[in-house]
Amino acid sequence: MEKYFKKTSQSCHSCASTPTVDLEKNEDEQRNKRNRTIGESSKSTLTDIDNLQSDPGLRIPISEFSFNIRDQIRRSYLQKGPCQPRNHDCPKSKFGMKDRRFNPRWFDKYSSWLEYSIQKDKAYCLYCYLFGVEGRGKEDDEAFRRNGFSNWKKPDRFDLHIGGPNSAHNNARQNCEDLMKQDQNIHFAFHVQSDRTTNAYRIRLNSSIDCVKFLLRQANHNENISSVILKNAPENLKLTAPDIQKDICRAISLAITDYIKEEVGDSFFSILVDEARDISAKEQMALIIRYVNEKGQIIQRFLAIVHVPETSARCLKKEVEQVLSNYCLSHSKIRGHGYDGASNMRGEFNGFQM
Repeated sequence: MEKYFKKTSQSCHSCASTPTVDLEKNEDEQRNKRNRTIGESSKSTLTDIDNLQSDPGLRIPISEFSFNIRDQIRRSYLQKGPCQPRNHDCPKSKFGMKDRRFNPRWFDKYSSWLEYSIQKDKAYCLYCYLFGVEGRGKEDDEAFRRNGFSNWKKPDRFDLHIGGPNSAHNNARQNCEDLMKQDQNIHFAFHVQSDRTTNAYRIRLNSSIDCVKFLLRQANHNENISSVILKNAPENLKLTAPDIQKDICRAISLAITDYIKEEVGDSFFSILVDEARDISAKEQMALIIRYVNEKGQIIQRFLAIVHVPETSARCLKKEVEQVLSNYCLSHSKIRGHGYDGASNMRGEFNGFQM
């Protein structure tokens, strides 16, 4: 406190002592309040789940526990079951001219959720305590959730509390059942599947970004490249237009097919042909070539994919011959061909024949 308040002389100490004492008192109260708050927060986080309060009238509301451990606390209470002291001698209360009290036989009728507090002499609902929402539902729902129910002359309120399929009680019951069988719950399954899909997407995206970063680093290391690309290129010569990108892809495709032609040379080869329909409902044919290179290794290359007007054997044969002609490959060098099990491909008389 000395760095906030200057020391006063002895003569004026009496006149200044009162406000200084009040300020120090306020500081102490605020400090104690902060310590209390931190202590309570730590207590809720470090709750001993094995020693939770069993009496429903003395329990701490679920909302006051740390959010990270609420499901653990709920699961612990559900595993223990509702507090039902069947052998307790419940005290009597005056209702008009008659004495009434809690009847332990009600535990048999509402065995899964009905609880009784010995300390408060009141009935509670375990489901609503665990998953009830404050401020929602009827007044009776709030009584069973937090305040307790003690109107023993009206046991029909138990059935009214249960209500219809969409009542607060039944929604809380469904949440409890879902919590106890989370692995089988459809929402949990969708959540897990969504997490897996998201993780797989992130891996793919990060891999692509890493490849781009690697290529950019290679360009930065080469001053001859980095000085003429992207932002350093002329406005009309950045080579980023879609048509230019497609032309680059075509050039790469031609370079690859030229390499395949040179590798095949005059050797014998086999072909694999298959037809399929793309997303736009157009028929297309894929052609794969299989051969042995100079090192004696069996090589299999994807050669081309072309659209075809129909998938008859005659049409497919015509397209195959056209593709081989375009790449200067003679069909007389073919020593084998493979297809799928479709009748237009494997028929003895009307099937695909080279």
